[in-house]
Amino acid sequence: MLTYFGAWKPPPTAVPRLAYYQDTLFPELEYEQVRMACEVRGKDTHGLNKAELLNVRVVWAKKKAIFLVFAFQYFVGVRSRVDAYLMY
Repeated sequence: MLTYFGAWKPPPTAVPRLAYYQDTLFPELEYEQVRMACEVRGKDTHGLNKAELLNVRVVWAKKKAIFLVFAFQYFVGVRSRVDAYLMY
């Protein structure tokens, strides 16, 4: 997400990444950028602050990643059945 907004920077020292992102990098993001990114993806942003919007984006990204894993597993399963069918 930070890469999407062009705000990602490596941690200066060996600090926990999540704390570094939340305490240092997330505050640098503009509210309007995050709000617009959520709205163009069909997310309701009414009454949400920046932290809540970032949480919405994280949840959306996790759901998308889970979907891609299931889609890949489905494709592999279909492909193996087709290959087995064509083999005989």
